[in-house]
Amino acid sequence: MLNTVSFVEYCIGRIKGECLLNEMGSGRAVLERYAVEPYAFVVIEAGTPPRYRVEEPKLSEAEKEALEEVKRKIQTASTTTAVSGGESGDVGDVRECADEIERNIEKMGLSEEQRGKIKYYLERDLLGYGELDVLLRDENVEEISAAGMGKPVFVFHRKYGHIETNLVFNDEIFSILHKGKIKVPSAKSLRGGVPA
Repeated sequence: MLNTVSFVEYCIGRIKGECLLNEMGSGRAVLERYAVEPYAFVVIEAGTPPRYRVEEPKLSEAEKEALEEVKRKIQTASTTTAVSGGESGDVGDVRECADEIERNIEKMGLSEEQRGKIKYYLERDLLGYGELDVLLRDENVEEISAAGMGKPVFVFHRKYGHIETNLVFNDEIFSILHKGKIKVPSAKSLRGGVPA
């Protein structure tokens, strides 16, 4: 349910053609929504200050199980390659593994949309930057910061300035920031507080 202020913001925005009603039901009008990846969107919600929301596909329980099964198969395949003395990153092994994973996903009886969502999360989690992936791929984000564990992640957005996101600084984000997994694109800056 929209509160009065949000409803007024929504109506004014609709008249100006600047915003849409927030489909997620937070009660805040949407100033802007844009794709960062085919399955990942950024929603800038109206407010003082505006709020940056990462919008990713929701997975059903069956999709979550399929995703975890594929991740296990990838981990098993990478462990098997390492144990058998294969070179990590050998192009032939990588292609063979990717083809096998593709066949396994197709055998699961999932729709094309479901397979797309699973592939999105595989790429995000295994090849990308996990929960930070959308922020790092968003060309409008110049800086990412967090004050510490359990605190919201903030971004400096080219158009909206320093704003809060819907992400919370957690163990996964801490691991990405502080264990060197991340190669920060040259135009971006990362700052994360070290928990006490």
